[in-house]
Amino acid sequence: MTSAITSDLISFIALCPLPLVMKLGIGAGVSNALPAVTSLPLGPKCSDVVFSLNVTAINLVLPDAVVATASAVIENGTLAQAQALIAAVGETALLDIAISGTYNISGRFCEPEVRIPGRENHIQLLVHGATYNKNYWSGGDFPIGFKGNQYSWIAYASQRGYPTLSIDRLGSGNSSHPDPIATVQAATEVECHYQIIEALRNTRVVGGRKFSKIAYVGHSVGSVLGNYLAATHPDAVDVMVLTGYSKYLPLSLAGILVTSVLAPAQLVASRFDALPLGYFSMLSEAGRSGLFYSNNPHDFDTSVLEFDFAREGTLTLGEAVSILGTPVASHFRGPILVITGHLDQAFCGLGLPFLGELTCATGKASQMEQTRSLFPKANYSWVDVPHTGHGLNFHYSAQTTFKTVHDYLQETLF
Repeated sequence: MTSAITSDLISFIALCPLPLVMKLGIGAGVSNALPAVTSLPLGPKCSDVVFSLNVTAINLVLPDAVVATASAVIENGTLAQAQALIAAVGETALLDIAISGTYNISGRFCEPEVRIPGRENHIQLLVHGATYNKNYWSGGDFPIGFKGNQYSWIAYASQRGYPTLSIDRLGSGNSSHPDPIATVQAATEVECHYQIIEALRNTRVVGGRKFSKIAYVGHSVGSVLGNYLAATHPDAVDVMVLTGYSKYLPLSLAGILVTSVLAPAQLVASRFDALPLGYFSMLSEAGRSGLFYSNNPHDFDTSVLEFDFAREGTLTLGEAVSILGTPVASHFRGPILVITGHLDQAFCGLGLPFLGELTCATGKASQMEQTRSLFPKANYSWVDVPHTGHGLNFHYSAQTTFKTVHDYLQETLF
């Protein structure tokens, strides 16, 4: 994958209670106006930011036959058909093509309520998973998440003194929604993330300062993209935290496609009416529950299921095909923490929870331990969170997960 930053334009839009929008640019004609902020009482002060990025990436060329078959399997396929599709994609020598475009990436920058000397220049870049958006990191909504701040990563980070930037991945939330087959693929998304990281480190467009240390924090597909980032830009970030992750997604993807009961997003909710064909969303609340949550209703507040399902986002066909790789990040030497729920059906199971809930293995057989091989030169650690499914942020264990990660960040001098 290659990156070409052909324009330095980055817009910073503040979220404020009045119909006021301020824009900042990088380069000539930069405004000195400071953006307004919104904040919760005793909480982080958050403002919206939009990055306008000129990106070039090397994507996969998906033949029409593969696209047609993949679309049919995603919508109505059986497990056997999904497995055959994934095997066929793996065996097909797909061509590469350079894709260039200008895309807007929507983010939310949050200043912490607690100021710790030195830590104000360390920032967490939060990258959500499939069928979510940046609100995943604030308890599923904003400014008030599910049950307030109980499930908000950002609120916890604020109490520990960490600034955060949560983003909508390309094709998700309020970010651009380009071609879901040719453009919204892993390579393009990674290049968007790399440019944002470079802006955080080398410009003052976010928070009015340069950040000396950056942690990449991913969830699910966001973690898969973190693996890709470490492989292609090993020096981009100082530390990585990959939640809801192992290297075994290719083994469960067929089951995930069947269990999730995906349909064209336009048929799922009216808010997706403007999206082109190739964007998919889940039709089944039961399927979402089985994939993202523990099968034990005592492990989470069951009322979160309806809350979560009502706010679901999308997945593109291009993403589904392009995330099958597990590249070895041979040159990434930083600290990395993989933290995954013990009952994660997407990364420890087969994506088929209705046939029986599987668990992550233990010790050297653990899927997270086996994932160490993708980061041979890194300072690698992993944690298995008990009584927790794939969506760590929405289980009763969420506060424990948040504490574990932030203790790790503190121990690594981040």
